[in-house]
Amino acid sequence: MPILTLHGGDDRVVFAQSSEGLEEHFTAFYRRVVLDGIGHFPTREASDQVSRLLAAFLDSHGKR
Repeated sequence: MPILTLHGGDDRVVFAQSSEGLEEHFTAFYRRVVLDGIGHFPTREASDQVSRLLAAFLDSHGKR
């Protein structure tokens, strides 16, 4: 299953560094995106950007 991980670059609850270097743990496609200037709630703080990233991810992996 392909994985998309989105982190707010300014998240003070779950640090973006927590998802660094995890590619080796997944057998399928893994994409990690850090959203600069965004905190713990990317879907609230950058909903347009999150929507675009999610739509592109789903389109490229045939899930939409």
